[in-house]
Amino acid sequence: MIWRKLLPALFFIASLQTLHAQIPKGTIMAGGNLGFQFSTDRANNGSMINFSFTPLLGGFVAKNFVLGISPLLKYGQQTGQIATSPSFYRSQFTIGAGPFVRYYLKIGEKAFIYFHAAPVTPAAEWDRFSKDKTQPIQRYAVINWQIGPGVSVMVAKGIALEIGAYYNGMWHQTNLYKNGNLLGNAGTAYVDHGMVLNVGFQVYFERNKKEQPTVK
Repeated sequence: MIWRKLLPALFFIASLQTLHAQIPKGTIMAGGNLGFQFSTDRANNGSMINFSFTPLLGGFVAKNFVLGISPLLKYGQQTGQIATSPSFYRSQFTIGAGPFVRYYLKIGEKAFIYFHAAPVTPAAEWDRFSKDKTQPIQRYAVINWQIGPGVSVMVAKGIALEIGAYYNGMWHQTNLYKNGNLLGNAGTAYVDHGMVLNVGFQVYFERNKKEQPTVK
């Protein structure tokens, strides 16, 4: 797996650097990422291409350490031929929010590597298995998680571009709805997983130090 090779390499690079630059406690971070993921679909013995948008809002509770919240908006589509259907179609929309943590390591004058973890993101998901909108929609209770490394490069004062490669998993519990009414019992729970590539930007608002009064 790519992430298993990338993570040790980033640790090695970080170990060679002098960590003299810090992001101070009290700094506010705001921004977002666009994500691309190719994931396996074990329920249908196929695969899906997903696009996601994850805004980020957090605060540095210690030097280089961020705690924050991240909403999740995700859309995916799967078409083509799989084992259970010669003309399979699926569209998927997911919305949720959860906490995240990050830790930054200085690797250059304007560059950091970071380690990102969003361990529990509760969400809701709506799936269509037909282009005919009169057909029932499957609704899922979802728990999403992401973990992995990234690189952040300052391109202007307080503004950084970043790219991350995360391992992403999503636990599903299925319910079938039609016109807002639940049909039958909950389906079998299952998990989708795969790598997600994120590209985005962050803005850092450093809290100004209070000016000391001038003694005359």
